[in-house]
Amino acid sequence: MMCKEESNGHTSASWEFGLRGKKSLRFDSKNRNWTVLHNEGTLLKKTLARDRAMTYLLIRTSVGDCRKWLKEVLCPQDEILSTKVPPLQSSTILSYTEIIILIISVFFCISIGIPVLWKLGIVGGEKQAGLWLLGRT
Repeated sequence: MMCKEESNGHTSASWEFGLRGKKSLRFDSKNRNWTVLHNEGTLLKKTLARDRAMTYLLIRTSVGDCRKWLKEVLCPQDEILSTKVPPLQSSTILSYTEIIILIISVFFCISIGIPVLWKLGIVGGEKQAGLWLLGRT
């Protein structure tokens, strides 16, 4: 059974019946129409459409259960969606300590990195770029 709430607030439901894993037949509880979705649903439609008690049961179950289920499902979602966004906290802004640690880390990486690059001849050396990897200088 599939339930939905329309924009006017009314609920509607449809039932889908399957054979061998394929949806074969759909019953729309609102307009009481049977729709064959797959060829195998033709015989099932003839059987179920003749049974007025079954049709009445599907309609009655749809009306009662859909309204109840949608109320249970949609109300908590409305509460979740209507919650206010918490104000920004100071944790999203870097503190002075974090900024100082960041500056010292960058300075340390640069002070270690430049001499290494210099020794490899990548920065300020006379070696040609890329040839030092092959052992040629």
